[in-house]
Amino acid sequence: MPGWLRLLDRIEDREVIIVPIRKAVKADAPALAKLKHEVEGPLYQSYGTEAEHREDMARYASVDYIDENLAAANTTIYLAEDQRGIIGMVAATAEPDSCFIFSLVARYKRAGIGSALVRAAVTGTPDDGSGHNRVWCEVFEDNVGARRFFERLGFQEFGRRASMSYLSHTLLQLQAQSAEVLRRLSEGSGQLAHPPPDTYKEKADSRERAGNED
Repeated sequence: MPGWLRLLDRIEDREVIIVPIRKAVKADAPALAKLKHEVEGPLYQSYGTEAEHREDMARYASVDYIDENLAAANTTIYLAEDQRGIIGMVAATAEPDSCFIFSLVARYKRAGIGSALVRAAVTGTPDDGSGHNRVWCEVFEDNVGARRFFERLGFQEFGRRASMSYLSHTLLQLQAQSAEVLRRLSEGSGQLAHPPPDTYKEKADSRERAGNED
């Protein structure tokens, strides 16, 4: 797989953007940790106690955590970036016959970034030669936006477990066939557009006001 992928991803009807994706390297760890802290910090702040949240951020939004996963033989991290820097990341682990997406972060919602990153994870995470027939993930039951995102890609719930970080919350385990996820990601491609630097945020803001999901 080439170091850079120029992946087409639908942003809204008949308009497609190009999202540059590449594999993360050790030098990216500080910026990736900063992204996780800035995006996931406000999202999870109300999920548990102040101590739980502080401990969760100290662990999972740290440079050490990113470094650990970059060094893991069966884990791959992809990032999306534009002129302003890193705007999203996905981390996935190769398992027998499956791909486990354990982190997906996008700075701008409803802008196609998450979809491009999922595609990179499904197609680019190394396997044992047999391919990834299944892809799965975990999302908080309360995180309606994340649930809707994955459901639109064909994911369905197959289990639940208690969160180890926020003890009063439940994680939903979602899975889908890899081929179905890629099929849904490929549907409806329209006219190619080359967005100006602020397109992601402008489109995300406009869809937020309209109350649409992406």
